[in-house]
Amino acid sequence: MALIAQASVEQVKTAADMVEIVGARTQLRKVGARWTGRCPFHEERTPSFSVNAADKLYYCFGCGSKGDLITFVRETEGLDFVGAIEWLADRYRIPLEYEETSPQVEEKRRRRERSARLERPRRARGFRPHRRPNRAPMRSRPGDPRPGRPQRRRSRRPTSPAGWP
Repeated sequence: MALIAQASVEQVKTAADMVEIVGARTQLRKVGARWTGRCPFHEERTPSFSVNAADKLYYCFGCGSKGDLITFVRETEGLDFVGAIEWLADRYRIPLEYEETSPQVEEKRRRRERSARLERPRRARGFRPHRRPNRAPMRSRPGDPRPGRPQRRRSRRPTSPAGWP
């Protein structure tokens, strides 16, 4: 499986013009440092779609649609990430470089990604395999007034003085 080189992806992102791509879908008007227009993702009468040409980002205040240049192409053209990069590269005549990988390297990469995806929820819920998995918790300590029962934590709430009404 061939992967697009990261340098090629960055080259496509810098060469593409956000205003030109979005302007092909909807009419844009310059307001200050941004461009505004009607959102191409939903029907509206007043412009609520904002494009930041410098950062190559868009946001719609009506439907909440947001993203970067590649996300916009993916949403409007119905493509995946690779298809969007190829579509932009073809439009701006940028040659793409592909990285060839062997099936063994690709399988290792997939396993690493899968194990990382499975490990995140474990970390989030506090899974720690090094903490006594098969031992019963300590029920009493030496000098415990109630042996066999765990000690209660005392409240740190301040109390009123003895003579207080």
